[in-house]
Amino acid sequence: MLPRYLVYGLIDPRSTMIRYVGQSSIGMTRPRKHKRKPISDTSHCANWIRSLQRISLEFAIVVLEVCLTKEQLNGAEHWWVIYGRLSGWPLTNMTAG
Repeated sequence: MLPRYLVYGLIDPRSTMIRYVGQSSIGMTRPRKHKRKPISDTSHCANWIRSLQRISLEFAIVVLEVCLTKEQLNGAEHWWVIYGRLSGWPLTNMTAG
C-alpha cells in the first residue's frame, strides 16, 4: 500500500535543489497537481513552475517524509521548510508551513 500522508519537495531540474516543500493527505496526487497550476495563480511557486514550463522543463518530486497520521503533517512540513531554509534551499514557500 502506498503512503497517504506525505511531506514532499519539488525539485528544480536545473539546479537539482528543492524549491518547494508541501504536504499531502492524498499521497502523490497532491504533488502531481502542481503541474496543472492555473494561470490565475500568481504565487511564487506557480511562477517558478511556469518558468520551467516555458523552457519545456518539469520539476521532479521527492518524498521527504511519510507520516502515519494527518495530524503529523503540519509539524513535519514546518520542520522541512525550516531545515531547507537553514540548508540554503531557494524555497518558494512563503511561510514555514
